[in-house]
This record gives sequence, structure tokens and C-alpha cells, in this order.
Amino acid sequence: MTTDVDLWDRLQSAVSKVATRTEELGDSKNAFGLWTNALTAAINAGDFEEAIRLYEKVSEKYTAMENPDAWMTNVISSATGRLVALARQHSGDTEPSETGNNE
Repeated sequence: MTTDVDLWDRLQSAVSKVATRTEELGDSKNAFGLWTNALTAAINAGDFEEAIRLYEKVSEKYTAMENPDAWMTNVISSATGRLVALARQHSGDTEPSETGNNE
């Protein structure tokens, strides 16, 4: 019987293959979109370890771009806030931050 963990691993592996191939074909902007979709899926699934791994990958791709599109900046910004919230949940910290935001 296939478990949810097995299915999740298979999905992440498939997304990684497609995104990597898209990059190899020189389409960095669409590859970025694939990586950010995978990041969002990991955050939505509460998979903190995978979300961190993907966030690192996405941030590397973003900073390597000479002129990222505005939507890319928006995606990074949104993912950052959601990842901080997931990190707090993962660590058991439910207190609001010093700014009053608990994103």
C-alpha cells in the first residue's frame, strides 16, 4: 500500500525533474514558477523540512536573476511570511513577533 509520504515524495521528485529540465532548456522564469509552486505545496502540506529546502533553492534562483519580474518578488514575499509562520508552528512558538505580526 502506498502511503501519503510515498506519494508526497513521488510528487516532489516529479516536480523537481520538470523544473530542472525546464532550467536546462533555458527557461528560468517558468522553472522559477515550478519551484515556487512546489514550495507553496510544501508549505500547505506543513512539510517544514521540504519547504526550507525549496525556499533555499527558490532564493538562489531569484538572486541569480538579473531582472526578476514583479510577480517573482511577490511570490518570494508571500512565501517568506508563510514559511515564518510554519517555522513558528514547527518550533511550537505561537507568540506574535515583536512587530505584532504573526505571519
